[in-house]
Amino acid sequence: MQIKGLHKNIYRLANYCLQQELLSEQEKLRYKQLGDWEMLKKHRVPDSEIARITGISRVLVHIE
Repeated sequence: MQIKGLHKNIYRLANYCLQQELLSEQEKLRYKQLGDWEMLKKHRVPDSEIARITGISRVLVHIE
């Protein structure tokens, strides 16, 4: 008997791991954006200008 592929659970596990790596990269970007937002807010930059600079809206900041 020849094995022509791996068990389907191996492929599922690999896909899950890849998704977790991408999620952590997205989380890093999100925390950086929120940190930038807070820093600019301390310098009294208007919310509309901060949203343009960071790329996130005021609504998303106030949800968390």
